[in-house]
Amino acid sequence: MGKKIPQVKIRCAALEDRSYDMLIVEDSDDLRLIFAEQFSRWYKVITAKSVAEAEKIIQEAVEIRLLWTDLKLQEHAEKNDFRDGLDVVHLFQKTFPGRLVLMVTGSISDIRAQMVLQLRNAELVDKIQSPAEFQKLVRNKLSPNLGPF
Repeated sequence: MGKKIPQVKIRCAALEDRSYDMLIVEDSDDLRLIFAEQFSRWYKVITAKSVAEAEKIIQEAVEIRLLWTDLKLQEHAEKNDFRDGLDVVHLFQKTFPGRLVLMVTGSISDIRAQMVLQLRNAELVDKIQSPAEFQKLVRNKLSPNLGPF
């Protein structure tokens, strides 16, 4: 009888280093699509349109290296669900400690938005930027781990 040879997965570190997972949580269908298309050129992107969808993705233990979330997420919220992006951030940081968080908002002075500034590895970003500016921001956050493109 011949020996059964175990299967071994061979991983290429150079390719894995470029395979970043990003969760984009945005209730605007148009913006979510624009950002997903923009970032999926370089990163493995998964999107959610509500807090409930984001929770499901995070709880299923998807490997996520960066959370990109809007603060206000009411467009697709269930009735009587008043949670927002800050709730997503708290769950994300509990599940994936030390990972990067970008909270995007059109109202930087909002008290809930200001709470992000007190969190580790979290940054508040003004929504009034072009997709190219957002792309540059994300690439700058992740590029120290990536090396040159």
